[in-house]
Amino acid sequence: TREDVRSWLGALESRGGLYGRSTGFLGKHAVLVGPEGINVLIAYENLVIDDNMAGEPLARWGQKLVAVYPEEGTLLSDHPYCILNAPWVSREQREAAQELLEFLLRPEIQARAMKHGFRPVADVPLDSSIFNEDYGVELELPCPVLSSNVSGEVLWRITDLWVVVRTYGGGYGKQG
Repeated sequence: TREDVRSWLGALESRGGLYGRSTGFLGKHAVLVGPEGINVLIAYENLVIDDNMAGEPLARWGQKLVAVYPEEGTLLSDHPYCILNAPWVSREQREAAQELLEFLLRPEIQARAMKHGFRPVADVPLDSSIFNEDYGVELELPCPVLSSNVSGEVLWRITDLWVVVRTYGGGYGKQG
């Protein structure tokens, strides 16, 4: 129900202590302050890999960052690529965009992205020398991958709900 979502988000928000410009900022801050300063953060998997590859968490705190995959499922940030077909886009621009897409999808380019912790497109195999426990992640995702295909209205409402629970807490709107 709506109230269940509001309560869940309110409980999550009530434990939030730090917001940054990006999850990269939060990841670097977590490495600097250690497990006593931040013991949980929501971040992209590639940040866990990058920080562990650099070795700073282990050197500073004697432990590495570890990705925890919620049993309910996770989302993949797939950053869709769109080639615009509009009157103000020239044929040359569309062709250049198509060439860029083909370049980005080449296996050797996907392999370069994997070195920074990004999972490749489906037809490029994962590199187990990068996606492994040494770098704090799982090779195969141990949970369902949830659909991020939601309507624009849902996205707007999530943002509005987040503002409400940040401002008023999880009890906003309850009677009694």
